[in-house]
Amino acid sequence: ERSFLRVCARKTWRFFVEFSGADNNWLPPDNYQETPVPQIAKRTSPTNIGMYLLSTLAAYDFRYISGTQLLDRVGNIFRTMEKMERYRGNFYNWYDTRTLKPLEPLYVSTVDSGNLAGSVVVLKQGLESFGDLPVIPMNMIEGLRDTANVLMDAVEKAEKVPQEVKNTAGDILKILSSADNSPRGIREVLNRTVSLAAGIGACGWSDRKGEVSWWAGELERNSTAWISDMDLFIPWASGKSDADQRPLTGVP
Repeated sequence: ERSFLRVCARKTWRFFVEFSGADNNWLPPDNYQETPVPQIAKRTSPTNIGMYLLSTLAAYDFRYISGTQLLDRVGNIFRTMEKMERYRGNFYNWYDTRTLKPLEPLYVSTVDSGNLAGSVVVLKQGLESFGDLPVIPMNMIEGLRDTANVLMDAVEKAEKVPQEVKNTAGDILKILSSADNSPRGIREVLNRTVSLAAGIGACGWSDRKGEVSWWAGELERNSTAWISDMDLFIPWASGKSDADQRPLTGVP
């Protein structure tokens, strides 16, 4: 049950990864429809923004994003919010995510504004505790394993999958299950995961829906982000130095 719920969480986070990018000013769209044609609603509300902020914090808690990615995402959306027109300090209820202009009819919703305010309070508490956590948390591997499990599920559901791709997806899961708790051990696992995930994308095969290639790419991006954090905060773990090899759980 725990594994099932974590996979659901990982798939849910994909919504924000795909749709809350620079083309939408880092804002979350109100919804996405799959039928009759794929289409996103290029509008957002204070409730949408609040849920995105909490989802970003939760994504870090699940280790789907690194610490610097969390701060980058939160910074991007707050910089966008500073540009948005308001009424006496209050956000209007609907905005175009591309132009940031409020949508007619203009009104302020106490419910949506309250949702945003409550979300920001929770985000504040989460960020205040951020400095007390290890800069490189050991359970980052669990987050990567969730992504690898979704990748494996996509491989199993795709048609005419080359044996090479199946083997590589299985190898990634094995590697992520064998990591020790030393910084250099984790770094080696991350390096191998990046290499294997990139290999799936470079093999020349793609499933019809693109699910396998997307999740392989996401696993590569996630692992690379954690490597960047390790290089920033504990550069000696790259193996270029004979420095102290304390477990990651002890890195302040």
